[in-house]
Amino acid sequence: MTTNFATPKTSASHKGLEPTAGRSVPGIRAPLPGHSPDGTVDVVLIGHTGQVGGAVLERLGDVRDPAGRPMLALRESINRREHVIGTERGLDVRSRAPGTLAELARRLAGRGRPAVVVDCSADPDLPALYPDWLRAGIGVVTPNKFGFAGNRALYDRIQSAARSGRAPLGYAATVGAGLPVLATLRRLRASGRAPTKITAVVSGTLVQVFGRMHDGALLSEAVAAARDAGCTEPDPLDDLSGKDVARKLRILLREAGQAAEDAEPVIDREPVVEDRWAQEIRGRLDVIEALQRQDARWAARLTAAEQNRQRWIYRAFAEPGRAQVGPATVAADDPFGRLDGSDNRLVLDGIGNGATRVVIEGPGAGIEVTATSVLSDLAEAAASQLLRLAVA
Repeated sequence: MTTNFATPKTSASHKGLEPTAGRSVPGIRAPLPGHSPDGTVDVVLIGHTGQVGGAVLERLGDVRDPAGRPMLALRESINRREHVIGTERGLDVRSRAPGTLAELARRLAGRGRPAVVVDCSADPDLPALYPDWLRAGIGVVTPNKFGFAGNRALYDRIQSAARSGRAPLGYAATVGAGLPVLATLRRLRASGRAPTKITAVVSGTLVQVFGRMHDGALLSEAVAAARDAGCTEPDPLDDLSGKDVARKLRILLREAGQAAEDAEPVIDREPVVEDRWAQEIRGRLDVIEALQRQDARWAARLTAAEQNRQRWIYRAFAEPGRAQVGPATVAADDPFGRLDGSDNRLVLDGIGNGATRVVIEGPGAGIEVTATSVLSDLAEAAASQLLRLAVA
């Protein structure tokens, strides 16, 4: 992988470079305090060695302003073990110390330059730090769902901190990857026309699993194929639980204004395989081998559906007083039943006088699609930071 601890004119990879000891490394410079004469925004990338983080890292140099000038300067990358810092002497590669992330707001604010933190981790605890960064005027861009689908008080703190710090906050990739899902909901809500009913398929992994089963594969075979293609979580039981779909529905409801602070709906969740069974085999048996015990049950369900000219999907649904995710049958010629690959589909009903419907459909999963969404948010965040600096 080659990129990007970068200046506008040169770049250097941190692959294969040793910690610096007064050694010069081309393309690395110390941050310039108090301004951004080169028109770039400092970036800290968390999770740079993960699949999405690695794809973002590889493409940071592609983000440019309308005149073709680079907008981003990678200053730090951080994962669970490693902390890489660009300095005037080269790359300082060190073990991640306790407090590295907790001290990030102070460290970035002290440089006096516009900055954005990109969190490409799936760490459920990391979003607790977003409010500190945002209040300090540091932008946050992330595909991490936990800050937006978890504790309501944290969600509200994140939103409030972004407003008070006048800092950009981008999380479009949390639902639908590259699809304009959250932007559409926000525009509808701002116009007073938020949908009252949401029907959605928002798991590309489960689209693939159910599609393969309808093509003749057993459940265990379909999951194995999706895993081998790199489309599942490290533990495929996490995908089959439906918890990730429930998180996405929670985000949709909050963005649509259907999840009031004092009355958030309970989301009923039905997994593909029972939670209790999954817990019993988790960590004790090979997942694919264990799933063979569920093959007959799902084969019978698929046969019955196909005899009735139906197909199984994993659906998210919400309307006033009801929210649920789980397996559902639709007519074989229904657009939801015809989804293929990693496609997602969302139908927003009850807009305005109730007769208007908005449909969003397209690639909703995958490393490159998700990375593109993150980079799009990052480009907007960088432009916002530079504009704020220009008018200050």
